[in-house]
Amino acid sequence: MDEWKQKCADLQHELDVSSSDARANAGEVYKLKAQMEEYNETIEALRRENKNLSGKAIETIFHGKGRIPVHSFLHCPKIWKYE
Repeated sequence: MDEWKQKCADLQHELDVSSSDARANAGEVYKLKAQMEEYNETIEALRRENKNLSGKAIETIFHGKGRIPVHSFLHCPKIWKYE
């Protein structure tokens, strides 16, 4: 009987430790998820800004100089998409 009580106590202790670890891991997951969402928002903002600046640069090439240097086409083949 004492042997079973000891086994029960050991299992209860193991359950308590596992529960504590699970709570700690859940908290860590929540923090990482929030951080990932923040990074995704930053990435999207940077993509929008990059797209905007790219459009302005191409607009400057087409309208600002009046002519387009050949090396511009060699280094930026996507320029044709904005015509």
